[in-house]
Amino acid sequence: MRIFTIILLFILGIGALGGAWMLMTDPSGETLGIPLALLQTTPFKNYLIPGILLFTFIGLLSLYVMALGLKKSNKYPLYLIVQGGILFSWLTIELMINRNFYVHHLHIPLYLMGFIFIGMGFKLKKIK
Repeated sequence: MRIFTIILLFILGIGALGGAWMLMTDPSGETLGIPLALLQTTPFKNYLIPGILLFTFIGLLSLYVMALGLKKSNKYPLYLIVQGGILFSWLTIELMINRNFYVHHLHIPLYLMGFIFIGMGFKLKKIK
């Protein structure tokens, strides 16, 4: 279970860092093919702030939690639950403020990852 979640955290973290970096270096979203028009119903004028938030809370935090898992830290289960909650919250807030941004082949697997992190975190907590 621990190895499976570590692999998922790596995939999530690297993907988030890459996408966030592209949003931060090109806040117009043009590099990723995301039009600025998608932000009309949001408080953002461009993708810089979402990119910074994605980089920090999904990218860096996922890799930090992964490192805790690799070190077999006692904090790993709790941080895994927290990361799952953050991922679930990120996606939900994103869709609440921008309903036009739903991409089923992206959002469904990410929601599943969030649920897996939360469930595995609780399961790992019980094992210790």
